[in-house]
Amino acid sequence: DMAAQRQVLAAEGQKLADEFGMRFFETSARNNQNVSETFLCLANDVVERLLASGGELSGGSSGTSLTATRPAEKNNPCC
Repeated sequence: DMAAQRQVLAAEGQKLADEFGMRFFETSARNNQNVSETFLCLANDVVERLLASGGELSGGSSGTSLTATRPAEKNNPCC
């Protein structure tokens, strides 16, 4: 861990995550640590929030849409 070179302290990140009601993850783009897992978990949280609130999940004219179902993933550490 390169704690001395951190750009954001863990406590600051946790505080911001708490303010938005999101989970906090420590990542490192340099070491590719938790980057993909964090993105997938946060994207999943956003979709679940939209579905719970009755939000629109279709992509409009682009034809892209999201659904509540997703394939089961092996070794998914967060979701």
